[in-house]
Amino acid sequence: MFCNKHNPNATSPNCRLCGLHPESVHHFGTCITLKPIFQALRTIDKGTSWDDAKLNLLGEYDNRGIIPPGISMVHFNVWKFILIDITKKGIKDTPFLPEKVLKSSATRINKRLESIQYVITSTINRADARGIRPSFEAPRKWIRGLGAIDDEGCMSLVPSVSTFLDTYRKN
Repeated sequence: MFCNKHNPNATSPNCRLCGLHPESVHHFGTCITLKPIFQALRTIDKGTSWDDAKLNLLGEYDNRGIIPPGISMVHFNVWKFILIDITKKGIKDTPFLPEKVLKSSATRINKRLESIQYVITSTINRADARGIRPSFEAPRKWIRGLGAIDDEGCMSLVPSVSTFLDTYRKN
């Protein structure tokens, strides 16, 4: 990532968001402006501290391994919108709004879950046409940490994920 401290055209080497520290990828993992976003992620990934750079940047818990694939999908989508809005802030001086990042992320995560539900439905239809039992192994892996898929193909989300998606749903 092209951070301000390496950008000769930047007006300051400090963070575009907080302006308090030299901008770096590592700093983004603990930037105070991103605190509301990381606090929201802690409700899903069960991390212990909002400023856990290792968890925020790499999806890795101290002493507990990496986050499950479903939670990783949430992290990737949140970071996608963080990076988009950091870039807009740097280019157009658009205000960085954590709530906007979370709303955009929740919308994208809902779309991803709808896609997974489509795969489940397609799997059921293909298995029915062949007279075999459907296997939901791949979709189960995709949502591991976010919820479960029963043997009938019904997807359910853990309460913290449902709450996150409901809280940040765009109106």
